[in-house]
Amino acid sequence: KVVLLPGEFLRAEPGTACYHGDGVAAEFVSQPQWWSRLLRGESLVDLIYRNMGREASYVTLAAPFGGKIVCMDLGDEGELLCSRHALLCSLGDFENVYQAPGSLGAPLAGWRRISGRGSLFLHGGGVLMEHHLREGESFCLE
Repeated sequence: KVVLLPGEFLRAEPGTACYHGDGVAAEFVSQPQWWSRLLRGESLVDLIYRNMGREASYVTLAAPFGGKIVCMDLGDEGELLCSRHALLCSLGDFENVYQAPGSLGAPLAGWRRISGRGSLFLHGGGVLMEHHLREGESFCLE
């Protein structure tokens, strides 16, 4: 359950919201990179849930399969690397960039680099791992 203050909005992947409270309106927005989303087999639109009321309201989230939903607060300026299907929704201002290992090409990437400010809601089955890289540190994703 995500609380939205008056005027706040939540950007969600289609199918991730279960229900919402009074004062929340939903709208579809198309994505500017629709061709790369189409190649990746993803939805061509996102949903925006906006609190149009005068009081706090809420949106509840549903995962596409059994697992855990975690909230990651990136603060004022943060960056996160995750599986391309892990993002359920975001509360804040973010930019998504798809990563590809080697020469596979960005549209078919299996990883998503998200940067911006605010909170992200991620979903994953199995083990979820959080790891903060130190300056100059790197690791290999297989």
